[in-house]
Amino acid sequence: MTVKEFYKAIEGNYNEAKDRMMNEGLILKFSLKFAEDKSFGDLKSALGHND
Repeated sequence: MTVKEFYKAIEGNYNEAKDRMMNEGLILKFSLKFAEDKSFGDLKSALGHND
């Protein structure tokens, strides 16, 4: 799956991300870092518990 296909699958805006990051390599780098970050899961859990 390409980065562009990934953005389409998550209903994200690939062109906007590319305008901000300037190239697909940086989009991929930060997308992978985001996936490793546990704080997003913690945020989702807290919101689910109204905490």
